[in-house]
This record gives sequence, structure tokens and C-alpha cells, in this order.
Amino acid sequence: MLFHQETESERLDRLQTLLVLTEASYAHINRVNDYFREHGTTQGCPGVDRSAAKVIDDGIRSGEFLDGLPFSNHDVLHDYYEIQRLKHEISALESRMDQFTGWIFPGGEAIISTEENRLQLKFDKGISIVKRLILRRYGFSLSAVDNVWERRLEREAIHAASHIRFVCPKDGISPEKIQPYAEQQDRYNQE
Repeated sequence: MLFHQETESERLDRLQTLLVLTEASYAHINRVNDYFREHGTTQGCPGVDRSAAKVIDDGIRSGEFLDGLPFSNHDVLHDYYEIQRLKHEISALESRMDQFTGWIFPGGEAIISTEENRLQLKFDKGISIVKRLILRRYGFSLSAVDNVWERRLEREAIHAASHIRFVCPKDGISPEKIQPYAEQQDRYNQE
């Protein structure tokens, strides 16, 4: 059975959708609890139909609701912390998606494909069998669809590419040294 591997952009879209839904849930929970505190009932509360309001009110009167509110403090805090977690994860994902830079090497270029979450090595002409074996040794595989050699986009892929001499930049600098995260690390080490 084949599974679809979620790309970074698909994951970002999913997390942003989940954030919107969780924020709407959090707002609804607070609105219903505030309405109940003010009126002593959920009858007439926006977003709560009459039958649900009756069940909630009866449950509160009989003591089934531990906090004496339609939604417990646990529910409120759960949504609050889930919103914080999602915001943090979205922020980390967005910064990670922007932290790689491609380069040109003799006979081709290294492309950062954030959409497909791949480091792609595109060669101007075909490459020898020896070079193919070296690329495979460092974890790259040939994509027949795009006609590029690729590997999952992560720091280890850039590190592996820096050990392959024929894909290093024309000026001889290691691919790791031209990455934005390397500049941040250099600034950190200087301080």
C-alpha cells in the first residue's frame, strides 16, 4: 500500500486550517460560557439551538457539569494551548521552509523545491555512471518525472551535497556555507 507523503506546503495549509477551526471553537466556548455567566441559562445564546440549550441547562442544574458551566475550564485551556502549539508549529515550519538556498555548479544547478520538499540536482547534460553511483551513495535518487536527482530537503541533504565535489558551487565554497542557517550560526559563534 502506498502512502502520500505530505509536503511542507501541504502541512502548512493543514496546520493553518486547523488553527482557524480551533480558534473558532475557542471563541464559541468562551461566548457560550460568558452568555451563561451573564444570563444563568444558555437559552437564546448565539450558536446554541434550543434543544442543546435545554440539555445543557438541565445538566448544569443536575450537577453533571463539574465546573457549573457549559464548557469546563479544561475545555477552555485545551483549546487555548492547542492554539499556542499550532501557532508555534506554523512559525517553525515557515522559518524552516525559508532557510535553504540553491546554487549553480559546473554543469548544472541545485534547486530548492519547498513545494515538493526536495533538494534537486539538475544537470545540463547526462552524467556518467560513476557520478550516478556517487549520487546514490549520498542518498540521491533519479526522479524520472522531473529528470533530476533529488533527496528530501533537510540539512543532511545539504551536508551530503557538500561532500560531492562535482555539485559544489563554481567558486569552491561548500554548499553548507552559503545557506542562511550557516550565516545565523556564524553570527551566533561571533557573539
